Amino acid sequence: MFSKYTVLFLFFFIATHLSANNLANQLRRNICNQVMGNLAKQGIIWKPNGGGVKIDEKVFWGNNNPRRVQQPRVVQPAPQPVVQNIPNHVGGIQRQQFIPQRPWLNSGKTPLSKIITYQQWTSLLMRHVGKIPELVPYWQWAQQTGSDIYYGGGTLRGLKHWLYVQLQHHHYNVVWNIQTPSIHQLQLQEGSDIDLWAPDELIQRLKTELPMYANWDILGDSFHRGNVKLGGPTLEKIRINPWKHDDPLNGLAHYYEGKLVFHWTPELEFRESFWVDKRGNSRTTEALRYVRFLYNLPELSLDEESKQNIHNIISNEADILYRSETTDYWIKKSLKKLLIATGYNMVETVDALREMRLLQIMGRYQYNFEFKASLPDYVGALVNRGFSLGELKWVQRMFPPQTVEECIRFMNSILYRVQTAEEFLILAKPHITNPSNEYLQEINIWILNNLGKFLIFSPSQEQKNRLIYQMHLTTLSNEQIHWIDRDLR
Repeated sequence: MFSKYTVLFLFFFIATHLSANNLANQLRRNICNQVMGNLAKQGIIWKPNGGGVKIDEKVFWGNNNPRRVQQPRVVQPAPQPVVQNIPNHVGGIQRQQFIPQRPWLNSGKTPLSKIITYQQWTSLLMRHVGKIPELVPYWQWAQQTGSDIYYGGGTLRGLKHWLYVQLQHHHYNVVWNIQTPSIHQLQLQEGSDIDLWAPDELIQRLKTELPMYANWDILGDSFHRGNVKLGGPTLEKIRINPWKHDDPLNGLAHYYEGKLVFHWTPELEFRESFWVDKRGNSRTTEALRYVRFLYNLPELSLDEESKQNIHNIISNEADILYRSETTDYWIKKSLKKLLIATGYNMVETVDALREMRLLQIMGRYQYNFEFKASLPDYVGALVNRGFSLGELKWVQRMFPPQTVEECIRFMNSILYRVQTAEEFLILAKPHITNPSNEYLQEINIWILNNLGKFLIFSPSQEQKNRLIYQMHLTTLSNEQIHWIDRDLR
């Protein structure tokens, strides 16, 4: 039995503990209320336990102009409190701080076809095209003159993406009435195009009567017809105004269905088109745009037939990629934009090129990125993604080391992966055309220093002869030639 003093002590302890708990709970509630108030100012909402009707919508427009849209919605009972950060649409569009690895592989995407009808989609898009602030005078001029003019380009794709994001969070009627961002806030990435389209004969008149558009890209209908003949991403060929859309390759329907489609124009029609025959464009350029759109628009999935079409480019376009000045221009421009789309992530960029079988084209013709990097620093990451020795050499041709020392460091970093005499030959082959004597001398020294590894694989005489040929004997000393005669002949 407990003594009376023990009972009194227990009673006192329990009473004190309960009072402390009550005080602590009250403090927690006060702190929670203060924190939730601060979070609300930052666009963060608190979804409480339990059901009921709650007005909790907050949409951001631009960088510093928040507007509140209140829409009653039924909140289903949740098993526990959840803090949800509402996307901050920097520049009108949510910028991805982290670019996922090959975003087209992500599951769980909800296409617009699961949310609204196709007619609702096209009507919504045309409505917001008409409400872009910078284009209001443009559309007024169209009505006054009866002109058939359109809007397109990268910022139109940005508008589609912005509407997609809004429809994931809000009812169609809310999105119908919300404020449209400015055209510059719809850029998906640095350098997004803002294209206006008009009949060829009206372009000069339009710029004269609307001087605010004098320095804009206003492209003619003939330009658009030629662009359509190129094929490529169907999403790129869309033109639209507040009253109708011009969509010859059904890109709007493809976006609505949640897929990115690459249209393959028949070979003869493609090669005879002005943009290929006279301007040096190519399917490779269109394929690079396709890959960029997969990063710009992560809501879209890779279309398997399109992927196969892009895989086929390498087998039928070698004669087009003859390194003319215009061909170089389009491919280098597209490569630069792709690198921007991946967040300047070199490893991710070349991995995407490899998956689409474009890496070999880029490497074979030495289309380089404007990217200041030391390639040996990236070898480990590329190997972790499964790059073979041959693929690493293609990457080397895209990102040539700036010095001979860097080239040697790259070769040393992957030497351990060499398992056959043929692989040694691949690694030792100069990665640039017309190498200097200094370069060849350093490579020759590297080969001689690692000749024992080559001989371990019991190379055939034909393989030995190829190695000798690669070494350019005119750059060797008499002593080095003696070593070669002893070990390789």
